[in-house]
Amino acid sequence: MNPTFFIIGSQRSGTTLLRLILNSNSNVAIPTEATFFMPFFRKKIHNSSLLTEYNKFIFVKYLINNSQFKKWGLDKTDLESIVRYNSSIISIISSCYSAYAQKNYKNICGDKSPAFIRKLPVISKAFPEAKFIYIIRDGRDTFLSLRKKNVVGSTSPALAAIEWVFKQLLVEKVMRKLSSQRIYRIRYEDLVVNPDEHIQRICHFLE
Repeated sequence: MNPTFFIIGSQRSGTTLLRLILNSNSNVAIPTEATFFMPFFRKKIHNSSLLTEYNKFIFVKYLINNSQFKKWGLDKTDLESIVRYNSSIISIISSCYSAYAQKNYKNICGDKSPAFIRKLPVISKAFPEAKFIYIIRDGRDTFLSLRKKNVVGSTSPALAAIEWVFKQLLVEKVMRKLSSQRIYRIRYEDLVVNPDEHIQRICHFLE
């Protein structure tokens, strides 16, 4: 079932760098951020929850009109085929990742969407086989990077610190409930200093 893994971390913590490195592997495909799936990751979501034909129609229409989803290269025909053979929202989302990997002639699909960090409790249950690569960057450097990029809300060090701490606590809370075999933690600073060693470890972790 795809996605096989999720790269998680705060904004400007190195998630994009890690995506670019792993995406260069001939077997791995990681699309642009999938924030358009956010509305579907609800607390009461179930793999067995079936969608009506009307809801499937709305789902296809929603994605086709989403500018971010267009970057995935999947068209209306692809989506209609996916919803035709899948009945639950999770299986449909999984098939979207699989279709993206196939379009790129790869067989492993991952995800890199920093916004998903807030949906981690739901995602970890919705995709019970998925693994998580958790990249952490010094909060002070994260703030400076956010401010350099003029990200909204990056003018206050205090607010940025609260946001950073909140996200780390949320991730750790979820990670404590998961098998250690599903989690790989890495510091951004370590990845930059010694990329070869850590990428080899991550590839081993992802099998």
